[in-house]
Amino acid sequence: MREGERAVQPKRHDVAAHWDPGPDMAGPIYAMLNTSGVDAIDELGEKLKHIAEIDHFHGGSDETTEILRLMMNIPPSYDLHGLDVGCGVGGPMRWFAHKTGAKMEGVDITSDFVAIANGISNRLGMQGACTAQEGDATNLPYPGASFDFATMMAVSPNVIDRPKLYQSIERVIKPGGIIGMLDLTQGAGGPPIFPAPWSIDGSPKTSLLLTHEDTVAEAGKAGLTLSDTRNITPEVLRWFQKEQKELKVGRRVGREQYLGRYQEMVDNQIRNLSEDRVRFECLVFRKQ
Repeated sequence: MREGERAVQPKRHDVAAHWDPGPDMAGPIYAMLNTSGVDAIDELGEKLKHIAEIDHFHGGSDETTEILRLMMNIPPSYDLHGLDVGCGVGGPMRWFAHKTGAKMEGVDITSDFVAIANGISNRLGMQGACTAQEGDATNLPYPGASFDFATMMAVSPNVIDRPKLYQSIERVIKPGGIIGMLDLTQGAGGPPIFPAPWSIDGSPKTSLLLTHEDTVAEAGKAGLTLSDTRNITPEVLRWFQKEQKELKVGRRVGREQYLGRYQEMVDNQIRNLSEDRVRFECLVFRKQ
């Protein structure tokens, strides 16, 4: 590069740009952690519960994470190896590590999320149990048959190439392994209203909802067999209604601290769920 020339920056993935508009996402998240008083709590499980509204990005927060975990029925074992696909800042990854004893890895396309996820794990003393790295869910950066189980928390609406997503997950799971998905599916009430938490405008680059039936069919083509399912829309709707009430009062800890237009997203998501435009489901699959 000659003097005076500017380096050409690679174009950011559209999904990464949505979740991390910049310039500093870490600042608000660490400020909320400091405000939360988590460092004064001794027991790890209480710490994880205390900060769940900061590091579980999906609808329902740790309540829906725990519903999915119980449905997956993972036997507690320090010999297990789990993967959280689209790990965000690592809340579910740490939750599963603590609840199951498994060594957890997380992967996310947003580089700042990965750095924050590892920073929070270090802060909680979980760096030996949880590791996050940057990567694409449709081309997971792991050898085949690496994991006993995988989780994916409300990630699929941001993944347009759904066949590649399911094929990628199937490849890295051991035969007989479990895949748990907290998924958003298309309801019967019409298209979603935007902005919504996963997309500002519903652009085809950042948003795709499948019906329950099409989701199961696409996963089946990749070799994943549905073993359990539960519609958790009522639980998630109550959670968003609680968010709406708290936002009107004002608070120091919440997603609005780092996610623009969050109030609109909450209002619209309540309509989406109430009008059956969007459904939240827990889906548990096994690799054939």
